[in-house]
Amino acid sequence: MNLSIKITQKHSKELMRHLHSGDGLEAVAFAICGTANNNSILLVQEIVVIPYESCPIRTVDRVTWRSDSLQDIFQKAEVNENSIIKFHSHPLGGIHFSEFDDTSDKSLFPRVYNWLSSSNQHASVIVTPDGKMTARHVSENGDFFPIEKVTLVGADIKSLSNNSKFNSKGYVNGSKRVAQTFGANTFKLLNSLRIGVVGCSGTGSPVIEQLARTCVGELVLIDPDIIDEGNLNRITSSTLLHAKEGAPKVQVLKEYVDSMGFGTNVTTFQKDLFDVDVVKALSTCDIVFGCMDSIDGRHLLNKLATFYLVPYFDLGVKLVADGKGGIDRVCGQVHYLQPGRSSLFSRGVYNMEQLRAAGMYRTSPDDYEELRKSGYIDGVNENNPAVSTVNNLVSSNAVFDFLARIHAIRKFSNEDVAVTRFSFDQGLQLCEPEKGDCQMLIKLAGLGDQPLLLNTPELSSSEGVA
Repeated sequence: MNLSIKITQKHSKELMRHLHSGDGLEAVAFAICGTANNNSILLVQEIVVIPYESCPIRTVDRVTWRSDSLQDIFQKAEVNENSIIKFHSHPLGGIHFSEFDDTSDKSLFPRVYNWLSSSNQHASVIVTPDGKMTARHVSENGDFFPIEKVTLVGADIKSLSNNSKFNSKGYVNGSKRVAQTFGANTFKLLNSLRIGVVGCSGTGSPVIEQLARTCVGELVLIDPDIIDEGNLNRITSSTLLHAKEGAPKVQVLKEYVDSMGFGTNVTTFQKDLFDVDVVKALSTCDIVFGCMDSIDGRHLLNKLATFYLVPYFDLGVKLVADGKGGIDRVCGQVHYLQPGRSSLFSRGVYNMEQLRAAGMYRTSPDDYEELRKSGYIDGVNENNPAVSTVNNLVSSNAVFDFLARIHAIRKFSNEDVAVTRFSFDQGLQLCEPEKGDCQMLIKLAGLGDQPLLLNTPELSSSEGVA
């Protein structure tokens, strides 16, 4: 099985503090993990360190620990059907598993499989002093298989794997200029990424174009709607013929990306976000861009990003008409959401009443209208005027924010940029740092696949749920 691992910046720092404490000796820790995509993605959910005093042997090249240290870890993993990852340090920087490591893993992991009755897979990881990781899948029989993809999900988005061998498509057409700008390693990383874009209109279509021209490996496009004449001033590549034919937005954009010739694979879903197939497709993405207005859709994406440790860029544009044929306010914002940190809800983008109203507006429009007229419910935002130049500018900033998180572009820390706000009519651009964690979502970080998808009853009624 071809496994991959995702770990948040918070858990990575926790590992580094314990495994490389400064004493120059090996140490060990374990991770309890959720899983995704038929158990092929291990999502670090909790770190359990083995205390130094519980390790009878700790030298520069070897560590052992008492077996009773694992009992609580195994019991917790068994109850929740979790996977287990063993992390240990190589303080001298060696990136290869040693003979001691081989002996240890061949002894440990058959016991892990015997204890845990689920069909989950488990892994062993070396962590070097620079934070890089060499990972391998250990089978039930004690056989070893390299894991090439270990991803850090935080203010920075990084590949941590020393095994990593990105399947770059090579340079086609003008793509070499991307490598010249960002370097060969970043180009290969871009080639390996699977990125979801939800909403293919005002901000979504320019995001899709820029990602394709930056040579990302795969795009997953989500939008249930067709092109009409009202879309023509804001959807890249749309034409009057598309509007007359009622062409699906996702199909028009797929054809446009294919015509560029950069080799980006495009998967499309002409479906609403509240669909099991859509959620499962997005759960396997490396990055997600949310380019939609609905509050309940943005909330669901924030939950999905949290469950599956997917970095989430949320784009918003607000244009307020002055009632005289002009525009009074022109604003935009890009939110970057780290799984397990703050959320759109905790940042005050919406409240529970607005979320409830948006859900009712989507699922029961007649009931919603009755309650709105009676004054029992706050209305959802109605359509604002559309200006493609503003959409393009916000989209460009979102894609730049993404690029800055996989490649060191900024002269300051990415921790200082959680939200970028624009007031175009006043000529302002402000960056806000990360502020705390969302207490509503933090407990969901890394849960991965659950019997009830995203713990959302509405998704359980969709066709295709097991």
